[in-house]
Amino acid sequence: MSESHPRSGGPSWVRYRREAEDVLCEAGAAILHLPDFYGPHVHVSTLQNALNEAASGKTVNWLGSADTQREYIYVPDAMRIAAAVGARTEAFGGHWCLPGGPLNGRQAAEIASRHLGRPVKLRSTGLMTLRIVSLFNKDLRGLLQVAPDYMKSVNYDTRKLLRLLGPQRMTSYADGIGNTLAWIASR
Repeated sequence: MSESHPRSGGPSWVRYRREAEDVLCEAGAAILHLPDFYGPHVHVSTLQNALNEAASGKTVNWLGSADTQREYIYVPDAMRIAAAVGARTEAFGGHWCLPGGPLNGRQAAEIASRHLGRPVKLRSTGLMTLRIVSLFNKDLRGLLQVAPDYMKSVNYDTRKLLRLLGPQRMTSYADGIGNTLAWIASR
């Protein structure tokens, strides 16, 4: 996915968000597109939810196949890059994809297992399961609209950002997941 990725369709809240992005971009803002995020002080995201389940000794419920690669970004990395983009006047009025890195559910569970010192069980959750559970969980109903997108492999094209800022130092998943699990344990 790049900054020129088609921006059409989706539920009404997605269309409203795109309209707001367009207004802000026309006003000169830099619009940042982040992969799903995780880290200390994050309360809801697909990877963060999985880490919360792992930390509490529960089976991790993973959206889609445990082998599907998606990108995630550690929030401190995202904020550092956002600040660097904001310091560059040529970034304003444009869209920018931030890097994450490929990770799948199996890898996330293995990293969490190493940090927790015990096996972390993993369960892939498909759309049918989500639909059934959403009958009893109101918060899950909103996720149903975008769940198919979370079950696909996603890769961000960050060449435009690379030209603006150069290579970015990113926290490894081993370190980021470890830091996140430590934060979860400290709450």
